[in-house]
Parts: sequence; C-alpha cells; structure tokens
Amino acid sequence: EREGYKPNIREMLVQTIDTARYSYIMDLHIASGR
Repeated sequence: EREGYKPNIREMLVQTIDTARYSYIMDLHIASGR
C-alpha cells in the first residue's frame, strides 16, 4: 500500500510545478506586452 502512495505525491508535485510554470509564462507575456 505504501508503494502506491509515492506516485501520488510525485503527481501533485508535477501538477504544482506545471501550474507555477504556466503562471510564470503568463507573467512574462503580460510584462512583455507592456
């Protein structure tokens, strides 16, 4: 049961990083737009 627990944490990390990366890219677009 412990084995199936680690992938979930990794999935959450990837999702968080993807969201942060998306926000960063959007910030760059907004900054370059001004």
